[in-house]
Amino acid sequence: MRVLIKEKEYFFENNVQAVEQMIELINTSISTSGLLFSHVIVDGVEIFADPARYISENLNNIELVKVHLVTPTEYLYDLLRTGKEYIGGAIVQLPLLVDEFYNVPTSDSWIKLSQLTEGIQWFQQTALFIQEVRSLPKWAAGIQDVFQFASILSQLEEAVNQEDSTMIGDIIQYEILPRFEDISRILVEIDENEVENGC
Repeated sequence: MRVLIKEKEYFFENNVQAVEQMIELINTSISTSGLLFSHVIVDGVEIFADPARYISENLNNIELVKVHLVTPTEYLYDLLRTGKEYIGGAIVQLPLLVDEFYNVPTSDSWIKLSQLTEGIQWFQQTALFIQEVRSLPKWAAGIQDVFQFASILSQLEEAVNQEDSTMIGDIIQYEILPRFEDISRILVEIDENEVENGC
């Protein structure tokens, strides 16, 4: 199989040992370039999570693997685009979820709450990324605070442990929804500035 990394081409056998060598090569490219791993495109299919597993499972048929490495700022913009897509749908759904918890939550309500918690944790991880990477634009520090959900997650965990559906509804209504609306406004502003500045 052919592997493209930063416009360089490498050739590997289609076997398990080659997958390990390829991952090692990718890691070396990351550490020497200061870039971050974004995703791979394997014969036209974009893989963002666990590329080694996907490649190992489809090893016999793979011809071309393109490795996409990006700058920290590009990576942040990708994260923010993902966040913007998620939050638009979440803002529409949250009032419905509030109603469910103010009435009688079903098993489906609890599944939705779990998905909401995963979304909130994603914002927390993004805030951590912003905190750890020093080479980001100055405006990134400003969004780090609004992506912090530690105290809200703590309140939510307490309400879930107490099985207090009214408290869960209150937290979604008065804590999470307003924060999501703030994040949505900020992400729209960043998107507009990105277009204006030609980023």
